Amino acid sequence: MAACLLTPIQGQVNRFNSKPGNLTLSVQNLQGQTNLDTLNSHVKDVTNPHSPISVTSTCTSTSITFTVQGGKTYFINLAFAQIPPFNSQANVNETPCGQNIDSIDVTNLFPAYVVIA
Repeated sequence: MAACLLTPIQGQVNRFNSKPGNLTLSVQNLQGQTNLDTLNSHVKDVTNPHSPISVTSTCTSTSITFTVQGGKTYFINLAFAQIPPFNSQANVNETPCGQNIDSIDVTNLFPAYVVIA
């Protein structure tokens, strides 16, 4: 199994330390259908929080990928659509290592994560 880039920061929700490299977060459907909203899912470089910069990423209905550079801090803002809307469940996993990052359901359709490299 491939090594994970992300390490959760103990005692903090949705905050991760990261090694440099290509980071992919993927949707794993558990029940129903959950898709990433490709128009409203974004990655920003917030190393200077007063001047966030959009980061080039590849976003499909099932994953988002971007390059993590050392010394940078990133804000990942995801949006999901679900069918059926009240019974669908999915996980967000780091690919290819398989580490679970988050659970998506009707109460968590717009999660955000901070990644510190």
